[in-house]
Amino acid sequence: MRKLVLFFCLFSTTVFSQTPVPEKPLDVAADYACFRENSATRLEIYYSLSSDELALSPSDSSTGGPGKNLAYVLAFADLFAADGRPVDSLSKTTAFRVSRTDTTNELSDILDFLAPPGDYQVRLTLRDLQSGRVGHASLKLTVPDLGPPGLQFSSLQLARLIADKKQKPEASLYKKGGRLIVPNPPATYSLDDPRLYFYAEIYGLSPARPELKNFDFEYAILNTQGDTVKISGFHKQPNENPAAVTGSVDLSILPPGEYSLLLSARDPATGEGASQSKPFWLFEPSTRPPVAEEELDYFPKVTFYLLTNQEKAIYRASNRTGRLNFINEWWGKHDPSPPTPENEYKLEAYRRFSVAVARFSRTPSSRDGWQTDRGRVLMLYGEPNNVEQSPASPDNLPWQKWEYTRIAAGRQGLFVFADLRGLGNYELVHSTVPGEKRNPEWEDMLNQNVLRR
Repeated sequence: MRKLVLFFCLFSTTVFSQTPVPEKPLDVAADYACFRENSATRLEIYYSLSSDELALSPSDSSTGGPGKNLAYVLAFADLFAADGRPVDSLSKTTAFRVSRTDTTNELSDILDFLAPPGDYQVRLTLRDLQSGRVGHASLKLTVPDLGPPGLQFSSLQLARLIADKKQKPEASLYKKGGRLIVPNPPATYSLDDPRLYFYAEIYGLSPARPELKNFDFEYAILNTQGDTVKISGFHKQPNENPAAVTGSVDLSILPPGEYSLLLSARDPATGEGASQSKPFWLFEPSTRPPVAEEELDYFPKVTFYLLTNQEKAIYRASNRTGRLNFINEWWGKHDPSPPTPENEYKLEAYRRFSVAVARFSRTPSSRDGWQTDRGRVLMLYGEPNNVEQSPASPDNLPWQKWEYTRIAAGRQGLFVFADLRGLGNYELVHSTVPGEKRNPEWEDMLNQNVLRR
């Protein structure tokens, strides 16, 4: 039996200190898919859980970035034969980056085995290494034999996002077939953002022939009675072996409920066909009021330093309706007092953005103050409690010092900005906040006499 431990981030051994385990378990969703790997079958186990259930710690310059926090999850996967006999096991520790302590994100990761065909059980245990909370999930599954000749599908993997890895390198937790796949273990979708993504591989296609350039591919959405409620198809020229099939389906025309996605393919050279299906669930939209149309322009700027990379990728990949729904849902889950008519978090974010634009833009028409170092710090941490500044002199470059008495995790913070180029744009040269630029010798750096040497 092998034990594989992968550490994706170095962190203090205090993370592993013994902590009383709370009674409430972590809420874990799990799923699996099987793919051919040379002459074997790769069994991928997906899990997801919500960041609001995990303890977060501020990142530092080596593990995160400004405004980021880290959650550490240790995952154990034990693979058993159908009769309960242990077959294999592995463990993996992952450091998840979360934008702010008040952000709720679905965090996903993957563990994989090489397994011969057969029936199995998987027991998954997740432990929050900072709080000690534990969650469990189990799966009964069948690993198919993907080796024999003839046309056949891999498992069908449902995803929250699929993107080209060169265009959106930050979007994925897993790379496959030249694409970035963000798995969706619970197989749930909402009419707030009704787009389903899928990935599968087709094996055993005949070699391409000039007179048979395409193979027929079709997807269909079926309800629980087996009726087809939506169907679409296309022809595709396979340019890879195996042929990877990806796509997305707009679910907005469907009522909430349980459905299945059915993929079908036909090899025109042999007439041989294959299919694969997967259930999913579509839920009601939220009851929050609709988002104003003008927010499509402002939201990416106002939240630029608050969104995670994955959230940015999902927003960019969504259509107009999906973006409006994303905005509506994102502000809603950050509302500190949902019963009240005002969202204080949103109002404060827009206030900070407006102040940054008005105070730090290069010109009144450029409106780029939010992109400056001082604008970014103000949007992330708010107004400083004290500002000290020094004008230009024969001995020193002009600088500003911002002091915060309470910043991330309740600690104090210091930021020093300097006009290094004499253009009025003050750049960050030093900070005591983890993840920010650090240079304790900043005063010597700004000394004009030193610069002239």
